[in-house]
Amino acid sequence: MYYSFPLGNFDVAVGPKLDNDDLMPTTISKYSDKFFMAAQPLTAADFSSAPGITGSGFAIGRTWDNGFNASASLIGMSASTSDGFLTKEGTDTYTLSAGYDADSYGLGLIIADMDEACSFIAGYQTCASLGVSGIGATTTTLGGYWSPNDGKTTLSATYAVFSGDVPGYTVEDLNSFHVGVDSELGSGVLSAAIKSQDFYVVSGSKVSADTLGEFAEVYYTYDVNDSTEITTGISFAMGDETGVYWLDRTAVGADVTFKF
Repeated sequence: MYYSFPLGNFDVAVGPKLDNDDLMPTTISKYSDKFFMAAQPLTAADFSSAPGITGSGFAIGRTWDNGFNASASLIGMSASTSDGFLTKEGTDTYTLSAGYDADSYGLGLIIADMDEACSFIAGYQTCASLGVSGIGATTTTLGGYWSPNDGKTTLSATYAVFSGDVPGYTVEDLNSFHVGVDSELGSGVLSAAIKSQDFYVVSGSKVSADTLGEFAEVYYTYDVNDSTEITTGISFAMGDETGVYWLDRTAVGADVTFKF
């Protein structure tokens, strides 16, 4: 829930419920992301869009005629509480982006500085389970895409770094790499992706990065008619680690979307 309006050559948004990427013109990936990975925070291509970066704030963005774009936003996740907005007690996120889009390719860089990042890792760990009261973080995500055959096939790749900050601890960076492809096949689109991901392990006063291995998915999306779309596929883990809730899973399923 926010209000957006033009200000000269810029787009501006302000409101009590604003996501840090609501006004962002930068594209780091064009992967369709319609299957299992879309529902798992750790398998997303972009670290900067961690779950929970929603709150009161403002954003500004612009796309130039030559294809370049940029944006900035400030979100106060605890602005509606007594912790307030832009205070030492509050949890705020600053996000910057810059990119370039041409007819058949593009690339972008997104940097987000988060006062509190526990919500990001909550899908597989909690700050309490790690024995820490909170984690501040800076995320840096670089990505690009390329469509070599008039848009019939699109390749996307992103590399992201999650730099955590825990008072009293030495914290290693988390790294992730995501590659996806969408290609027209018959009456639908065949999609596939692979994602490698680190996670945290705490030993004494050191928070180390350990690998989750790789996760992959393959799925096919097609329109039955103008109002019905079916997506069916398989996703599976390729690492040999255990103990993380999604790592040792193999999922086979289908999704049907009706539009009225």
